[in-house]
Amino acid sequence: MSATRFVDVSFTDGQSAAWAGALEAPMLCAAAQSLDGARFAAIEAISPEVMSQCLSRGENPLQRLEDIRRWAPTARLRAVVDLIPRHGRFDELGTGLLRAWLRLLAEKGVSEVVLVDPWGDLGRMTRAIRLSKEQGLEPIAALVYPTGASQAHDELAQLAQAFVKGGAARIMLRDEAGLLSTGDLGALIPTLRAAIGPAELDLHTHCHTGLGPQVALEAIRLGIARLDTVLPCVANGPSLPSSLHMSHSAALLGLEIQGVATQPVEEANAALLRVAAQENFPESQPWAFDLAHFMAALPGPLAARAMQAAKACGRDGFHRFAKECESVRRELGQPPMLGPYAEDVMKMALSHLAGAPRFGRIYPSMRRLLQQKGGGFSQAALHLRQRVGRSETTREAPPPPNDETGLLAMMCGIAPAGVPARQQKHYELMSPEEALTQGLLARWATYPSLTVTGPGLHIQLSHSRGAQSC
Repeated sequence: MSATRFVDVSFTDGQSAAWAGALEAPMLCAAAQSLDGARFAAIEAISPEVMSQCLSRGENPLQRLEDIRRWAPTARLRAVVDLIPRHGRFDELGTGLLRAWLRLLAEKGVSEVVLVDPWGDLGRMTRAIRLSKEQGLEPIAALVYPTGASQAHDELAQLAQAFVKGGAARIMLRDEAGLLSTGDLGALIPTLRAAIGPAELDLHTHCHTGLGPQVALEAIRLGIARLDTVLPCVANGPSLPSSLHMSHSAALLGLEIQGVATQPVEEANAALLRVAAQENFPESQPWAFDLAHFMAALPGPLAARAMQAAKACGRDGFHRFAKECESVRRELGQPPMLGPYAEDVMKMALSHLAGAPRFGRIYPSMRRLLQQKGGGFSQAALHLRQRVGRSETTREAPPPPNDETGLLAMMCGIAPAGVPARQQKHYELMSPEEALTQGLLARWATYPSLTVTGPGLHIQLSHSRGAQSC
């Protein structure tokens, strides 16, 4: 049993959960350069969620990937691939489209891919594993925890074993909702390890239930091969455990890890903290244990969005939201809380709390779920299945285009014209004096006069004289 290694996912899930995906590519430069020498097993550079964030602000996702490759030339890069697309324009990634996308990722410098199928479909996963290997990529088969309905440990083990027989050399126990407990791990990890034989077992878990760091340490004690972590500035809360905190805690307990280089990690964290201070990104804070997260079962970034939205519903808003989330999931037949399903369940629950008619709108992923497309048999409420009706039409992915722009557009479910052009941008960090002056100018209109003095410093802003002096 080898020592546990860490993977950094600060640029994907970390910044998505902590800063709502606001970290633009140029802001990553200094941090990525430092992480290049930090001895992580891999750095996760791109995911479907990050691709959507890039497009929403006019940033080309492929350029972001290229930039990270350039800034961290020696690091092993990882990508996440959803086998069920979030946009719903087709039911699943067809063989041609998936092969073309994996080939493009490999050309951009990606070495390994996390393959995520919300339903754990063996056929889709086996095909994706094979296609990944064809492109020289290391496939990591995600074992989703929990599935839509409660699933016994032996059933998860059987699925993991099937993934290994299908060619996976790594299995990732993927707990995006942070629902694992140390009690679960004590039985689950030995069961999985026995089932997958020589294949390695990794863990991805979040902290919004308050259990993430404890679960991560227990996983290290039980001999997990790799653990997904983030930089301290984007750790905890709805995010993942901190790599530095895990290193220090493991050392205190005498647990065996193949640690990261502390100085480069601290430098990367300091670089992102400077960006956060300049952009007014929130400070990372642990969340208290709350049973509501077990009811909502939302992935970390969605949990953060839901908590913010539920504030408008009063002091107990999130608890009422969580209960409604559970109710929506039950009526839909307990869909897997990943990708499009989780987001649409969240939207539906929030709309119900806001007074909208119950299931007044059926979101795209729900429609395909009720029509039994993409996953297992729907156990949804009869009135919902009758309302949507059964469809024999399968939305197949079209053949992949030959150009990068067209391929990216198809993966993201947009027209090629909607793909932003590549732009070389440089992010400038201000000096403390510049930041202070900018902050004063932003507040100047509110006050007749502002004066700041200090050793070698005097700044005065006054409306009365109509002038500024420094």
